[in-house]
Amino acid sequence: MKKICMVLPPFMRYPNKKGCAVETLVTIIGEKNEEQKKIDLDILSGTIQLNFIDKILFLVYRILKKLKISFLYFHRYYYKIFRKIVKENYDYVIFEAGDLQRYQVICKKLSSKIGKEKMIHHMHMVIEDGQEEIVETFGKFIGVSNFLITDFKEKYEVEDSNLKVLANCTTENEFHTISAEEQNLLRTKLNIEKDDFVVLFVGRLVEDKGIYELVEAIKALHVPRVKLLILGSTFSENSKETKFSKKLKDSIKDFEGNIIFTGHVSHEEIYKYYQIANIQVIPTICEEAAGLVAIEGMLCGLPIIATKSGGMIEYIDDKCAKIIEKDEKIIENLKESILELYNDCEKCKMMSEHAINRAKKFTMQKYYDDFVKIMEEWERK
Repeated sequence: MKKICMVLPPFMRYPNKKGCAVETLVTIIGEKNEEQKKIDLDILSGTIQLNFIDKILFLVYRILKKLKISFLYFHRYYYKIFRKIVKENYDYVIFEAGDLQRYQVICKKLSSKIGKEKMIHHMHMVIEDGQEEIVETFGKFIGVSNFLITDFKEKYEVEDSNLKVLANCTTENEFHTISAEEQNLLRTKLNIEKDDFVVLFVGRLVEDKGIYELVEAIKALHVPRVKLLILGSTFSENSKETKFSKKLKDSIKDFEGNIIFTGHVSHEEIYKYYQIANIQVIPTICEEAAGLVAIEGMLCGLPIIATKSGGMIEYIDDKCAKIIEKDEKIIENLKESILELYNDCEKCKMMSEHAINRAKKFTMQKYYDDFVKIMEEWERK
């Protein structure tokens, strides 16, 4: 049995407490392994014991990072992890997400100590050009989509045998069905009428997520019964306004009745909001690795409208989703797709049934089994 160590950045926790995607995925592997013990696994996270000086230095580090002050910091959290990994003599060490460029000092030191072939980088986002130190430090790579792996291969020279795809999943046990009465109460709380057609957006209010284009599409519909429910943080007086946030705020003026912001929703409550929606829209306008929101939507039986973006289209198909181009016609394409589903209840029903079935391809058990399979395949190499 291989001895594996998974390392989270210092600001993440295991077990998952905040609903962060990476923390959630690592927690799934950890909890499944506690039950089934298919591998010898340690998970190191921000819960690792730090002394008082460590905590002060880490606080200073977080403040400087927030202020975007660049500096070389031999992070004491990673130094403690370095000592533990060397002492335990793991077969593989997997670094999950995090600002690996900033921590290359400790990663390179660890790589030279235990061997590059034992170092694994689990990629949750696109790796940009100019990060050659990553392939000099890590010998193996896991990506959340074929798109991500292909993109990585085009930029860096890595043997195919050292590249693996591990598709994301979500915590399906937390997405249990709420009653019709609970759904009605939540809709009432949000000023959503019984006959309203709810279009759900889940994500950060940043330009790349396509939220502006979706808002413009909703405005262009001129259908009062169509409501856009934006699940996530709304504009706050304490938030620093950006050029994009101002543009978005100006866009929704006079349409507040049709565009509803929930504000922050805790991880434990998020599944309820999926269940009061009629469809989900994922209008990403960049090429991103993949996300959990499509799996969550399918799990709740939501028909999906999504742009042809990166690894996202590997998680959905044309039976549960309408996949559109993210070109200059994106607003019109979004508008027409929403209108089509609004006017076709039967199609929505069929898409919903297929979405529920497709979600079964991304279960927690399959995620754990696929992770173990990757470890076993590398062990036999």
